[in-house]
Amino acid sequence: FKVLRENLNYSEKAVLSMWPKRFSIEDAEKYARDEDTPIPNQEVIANLAYGNRLGNGAPDSDGDGDMDKDDDGYKYRGVGCLQITGKSNFIEVQKRCLKYAGKEMNPDTLEGFIVFGMAYWMRFDLYRLADKGVADRVVDSITAKINYYTHSYENRVNHFRKIKNLINI
Repeated sequence: FKVLRENLNYSEKAVLSMWPKRFSIEDAEKYARDEDTPIPNQEVIANLAYGNRLGNGAPDSDGDGDMDKDDDGYKYRGVGCLQITGKSNFIEVQKRCLKYAGKEMNPDTLEGFIVFGMAYWMRFDLYRLADKGVADRVVDSITAKINYYTHSYENRVNHFRKIKNLINI
């Protein structure tokens, strides 16, 4: 296993497609990846994408006039097996970690990565959906609970098809 944090290495076209209400063309040109900017500013992308939602503060929530590591969008970007995103989800998952593991977890450790994912799984009763069988529609129903608006439905089903023969039902 490898601990995963959301990769925000997006092109201008991608940020405008994924978050059209959160990015202006100027923001995309300034912060996203293009020929002139081979390394995007992932912190700012996260802060703009996730600011003022999911329990996060405003993109410049520390009030210093610039966007930095203290901003909630970047701090609470996707993490763990299920890419849990947002301060409110982190807080809720930590409550579940206390309940099921007896302690708060650091999602940037392997133990936290796994327990964080399992706590989220339990929070939304995803095991009930999984118990409906080994089928593409089950993968889609779980994906819809985790991130309804994702563009990764097809990828998730393809990954599932590769491993479904390993699942013992």
